[in-house]
Amino acid sequence: MRNPRGIQYALLGIVSQNAGGVHGYALKRQCERILGHFWQLNFGEVYRVLDHLAEHGLIETVVGEPLSSRKVFRITDKGRRSLDAFVLEPPTDAPRPMRQELAVKLLFARADCMPELLRLIDAQRETYMRQLYLLSIQRRKVERLPVDSFVTGLLIGGAELSVRAEIAWLEELAVKLLFARADCMPELLRLIDAQRETYMRQLYLLSIQRRKVERLPVDSFVTGLLIGGAELSVRAEIAWLEDVTVKLRERFLTAKPTA
Repeated sequence: MRNPRGIQYALLGIVSQNAGGVHGYALKRQCERILGHFWQLNFGEVYRVLDHLAEHGLIETVVGEPLSSRKVFRITDKGRRSLDAFVLEPPTDAPRPMRQELAVKLLFARADCMPELLRLIDAQRETYMRQLYLLSIQRRKVERLPVDSFVTGLLIGGAELSVRAEIAWLEELAVKLLFARADCMPELLRLIDAQRETYMRQLYLLSIQRRKVERLPVDSFVTGLLIGGAELSVRAEIAWLEDVTVKLRERFLTAKPTA
């Protein structure tokens, strides 16, 4: 899915990293290296975005190399303020482009913005939790319908898995942002515990799904194997989080000062 606003700020962020300015070709190369896993942009798209940024005073053209006809772009003070404001703006209730936009914010955020970014991550996690709750309501409504709801249930289940994956990603992201800071260890341990609880809920839901499948009047052997594989994967994640918690406590919270 294209996210025009995210693309605009991604390009603005890359321009901001080139203090002496950058021309369109070099900018596209940097885009491919930094953002290629999110967006593939052609030259036409890059220059359209640059024209838009220049029109709004977020970038300016500067004198480039002698004998070169290439335009060189540099971020303006207005562009820097706009980029900083984008990094710190609260998330919306429509979380789909969130992963792309959050990646852009993390790439171009200043170090002193990390506390605000962590609050944004937590707020976005709450948005996904609400979405998961609404999907559970929809699932219960479908299960009460007097028609075969097997396919609809599968679609809702797919949406639930996708939302849970986003929640797990946000929790892991917050953990990694805090991991290197010993002064944030209590907050880090709290986030690890929250992520563990997310996996525990997922394990509980898988157990419910297993019991439902076992009651079906058909051979559920293969489905049972698939659910079992998912359960093993979730248990492995839980075990890893518990191991990380123990090691962090040993390293940062029980370390004795040397004489």
